[in-house]
Amino acid sequence: PLPNPVRLLDTRPGEPACDTPGTPLAGGLTRTQPARVNCGGATIPTNALAVVGNATVVNNVQGAAAGFITLFPNGATQPTASNLNYVPGQVVPNAFTVALGSGDGAFNIYAATTTDFVVDITGYYSNQATDINGTGLLYYSLATPLRLLDTRPGEPACVTPGAPLTGGTDRTQAARSVCGISAASQVILGNATVVNNVPGAAAGFITLYPSGVSRPTVSNLNYVPGQVVANAFAVRLGSAGSFNIYASTSTNFITDVTGYFAP
Repeated sequence: PLPNPVRLLDTRPGEPACDTPGTPLAGGLTRTQPARVNCGGATIPTNALAVVGNATVVNNVQGAAAGFITLFPNGATQPTASNLNYVPGQVVPNAFTVALGSGDGAFNIYAATTTDFVVDITGYYSNQATDINGTGLLYYSLATPLRLLDTRPGEPACVTPGAPLTGGTDRTQAARSVCGISAASQVILGNATVVNNVPGAAAGFITLYPSGVSRPTVSNLNYVPGQVVANAFAVRLGSAGSFNIYASTSTNFITDVTGYFAP
């Protein structure tokens, strides 16, 4: 994993990212995106074979239309596959893994219709035991998925605060050695769900990131009032075995864990 998530690409004008073209993806065309880069205080090394993260369509461009996004390795033929589907006015995220081109370390982004697009990177796969980011990790699947957190009152989970996440603040959530998660875990994987039915519910976003680092400009989920929306995630744990959950507006939130990475 990277020390902290980074925003590799944001096509929206004036938004911070490592790559800021300032114009939407053009419909029917492919953008080639370099990925083996230094970005946001982190390095995606030259031995990276695939990158993992979260992609978000922000489909509020003039003349917005329904469409889909396909991510695929540079140098490969565009496959009949999609990573995101969207309609006019929609902001929709999805977790992704995409292999990189063997020569240039880039991947392609195909948009069926013109739209703004955001790419956040949380980690990568490589064939090296160690690199600039430390020792490589192995994946371990839990025998049974577990519900680590549910903020809704009266719902079963390992951690049940009984109150929504407070908008504009961080919640530090312990994970290592909690609820049967290994004491050796460095990264957890699973599914996060917003249940945005709180009084005065507003649109917003969720950011998951390691405890002990500054909150990055990335997002894992975007939501609107009344929406229940889920997305897969991977988040590195801080040295104390915790991660932070930032909600831009107050909302209920669920974290289910399916596995972890460890040495």
